[in-house]
Parts: sequence; C-alpha cells; structure tokens
Amino acid sequence: MTQNSLLRHPPLTLTKSHVAQEIMVTNFFGIQEVATHFDVYHTPLEKEVLKEVPWSVEVLESHKDDFLLVAGYPIAIRSIFNLYPTLFYETQLTGWGQREPCVNQDHVGTRWYLIRKSPAEATLGECGWLRQRGLLSPNEEPVKACEMVYGIIGHFLATGERLFEKTWARCADLLEGGCCGDHAMVGCFEFGGPGCGFQDKRGGLHVTFSGVEGSLYKLGLASARIPGR
Repeated sequence: MTQNSLLRHPPLTLTKSHVAQEIMVTNFFGIQEVATHFDVYHTPLEKEVLKEVPWSVEVLESHKDDFLLVAGYPIAIRSIFNLYPTLFYETQLTGWGQREPCVNQDHVGTRWYLIRKSPAEATLGECGWLRQRGLLSPNEEPVKACEMVYGIIGHFLATGERLFEKTWARCADLLEGGCCGDHAMVGCFEFGGPGCGFQDKRGGLHVTFSGVEGSLYKLGLASARIPGR
C-alpha cells in the first residue's frame, strides 16, 4: 500500500494531529483511541500518513462542537459488530446484513474523517437520495455506512455519548439485497428506547436500508467535510 493510496484527496491545508486533538477535545478519535477500543493497530506508514490532518485550524475550530475528527482504520461493520454485538440491533446484521457488501466487505479508509455528529440539517425531512444530496454544502460529501458506524461506535466507546440516538442518516452505499435505489441507513442508537419508528423496543445501533423510510422520522443525510476544503 503506497502513501498515495491512503489519501483519497490531496490535502490543501494541514494541521498537526496533536493540535487537532487539542481543538476537538472529546470529539477526537485518534490512533490511540482506535487501538484502545477496536484492538487494531495502524502500521508505521499509516501512522505517518495520519500525523497531519487535512483541514486548517480555522476549519477545525468552526466544527469542534458538531463534528467528529476520526482517524480511519480499514475495518468493516461486520468486524465491529463481532467485537460489540450488544451495541447493535442484532437481527438486522444477522438477517439481511449477512449478504450485504456494505456490512461485510466495505472498509473504512486509512485517512482522517471530519464527520457530522447529526444528519446534515438542510437534508432533514427531504425525501430521496438525489434531493438530499443536492442540499449538501459544497464542502461536504456523503459518508458510507461503515464510516458512520465506525465513528458512532468509536465515539460511544470513548465518551459514552450516543450519537444519532433519535435520528437516522442515509449513507452513500447502495444495497445489493434491497429494492432498486435503496441506500444503507444508520441511526436510532437508543438504549431500550421507543424504536424510532419501529415497533420493536430493543436498543442498539440500527443498520438498515432506506426502503423503510416511510415509517421513520428525522431522516437526513450522513455527511463529512471533504479533505482539504
């Protein structure tokens, strides 16, 4: 794996990771947190790539309360579920999720992510992927389900805060096993709550598909800041 393959976008402005950590405080999930909570370890080359964050101090300061800064590691939703099954609404990942690439094959990238802690506000209440995608800021991009799950579960393990507790986020992934045009969704990370539109009262992070969106509320788009912008 080359350094170029680890970076999806060439960064324009860089900030040292230790400076970024001081800015983001509890909204920072770095190399050490990855090792502590997921029991996986970045290689020396990956650590070198992650020494700097592809956003300016000014951008980080403006997003320090409502975004997560996350050091990515190549892990899939299935592996996270196997580590922490009680943090998920299990029947989704042991049912239809058994056959979905977004659950079993897609991996988080080895790069920094600046992920929204809630659905992009402009997209809430808007129907359909294309409509929601068009409402994103030009500095943001949709996020894959594995990236959202990684950030949500990692942040919970590090801080105890449940993100997307009563909301849903449509992700970039198109599901192979769902209906035409279905996108993966994550959310409703409640602890024995009312189910966020489902009749089942059990808690845990839900990973499902957008074909059920008609029964849900507070569905928006999962998004992150584009590196270098």
